[in-house]
Amino acid sequence: MDRRSGGGKRPRKIYGITDSGRRKFFELMEKPLEYNMDTEQMFHFKMVYFRYVPKRVRLDCLQQYLIYLETNLKHVTDFEAEIAFYKPEPEKQRLQLLRVLDHRKQMGMTNIEWIKKEIAAVKSEED
Repeated sequence: MDRRSGGGKRPRKIYGITDSGRRKFFELMEKPLEYNMDTEQMFHFKMVYFRYVPKRVRLDCLQQYLIYLETNLKHVTDFEAEIAFYKPEPEKQRLQLLRVLDHRKQMGMTNIEWIKKEIAAVKSEED
């Protein structure tokens, strides 16, 4: 007998979240982003579950991530200016470092623009 036909199947278990689990979830989603090596990963994790939290929580998270991105961009831009001013040797290495910094700068600006559009989209949603 073919198991896919429905014969002999065990009933599926249906799982749900407990009240304490729901509270913990909202607590974690409302927790401000920490700015460290895991910030981007934590932001993406939270973003996956945005549909389960109020608009205010989504906007707070997006704003926090925007500040993180803008701060990183400022550090890259400042370091780029320092390298350009002091012109450390060897020249080939300095030029390649400037290319790497330019790449990071371009990626940072792209990410900032994307987050700003996402903020605008969330703001335009009905409550």
